[in-house]
Amino acid sequence: MCRQFLLCLSIIFLVSGANAGEFGNVLDKDVEQASRDASSKALDGIIKTFEAIKQRELKNVGESNKSLLAASEALRQAAAQMEKIAIDKFPSADRAIAESGVDPDQINRINQIAQLLGSSSPKTFRDLYRLFTGATYRLAQTLEAASGRSSASGQPVLRNIGPELTRYIVLGDLVSQMAQRLL
Repeated sequence: MCRQFLLCLSIIFLVSGANAGEFGNVLDKDVEQASRDASSKALDGIIKTFEAIKQRELKNVGESNKSLLAASEALRQAAAQMEKIAIDKFPSADRAIAESGVDPDQINRINQIAQLLGSSSPKTFRDLYRLFTGATYRLAQTLEAASGRSSASGQPVLRNIGPELTRYIVLGDLVSQMAQRLL
């Protein structure tokens, strides 16, 4: 199961053209470094999540739970950094996504993810980045909750965190793609 999930995520990165150096970034000179720092911290959280899955596969439940909590903390820190980014400095922050020449399939993917997260469809890049920040907090909460549930029940965690983790990675890629198109 773990190998299939990792293969699936690898395919997502290859198909979507994701570049880990551009995960969830606002590629504007005024905010790029802060955005890269926040994205790097989010990627730390993702790496720790995979470490937790690996530990679970090896039946090291205690280590898995520690990794889930560390991943949750890294994502919370990333989200806090994202909130501090002065998105107003990004010249296209309020440009309508639908009018930016973005592939309609990408807009549909963004809207589907927003719906799954219980949010309205983002209309501007500012809205999209807020959605990504909120998704970062949400994933942190999910990982923390999974840590407690798995500790108490011994149940696998992948089925609880896999879909949300996958959506999060796709959303981070879409944020970067949108930022590139709006430059």
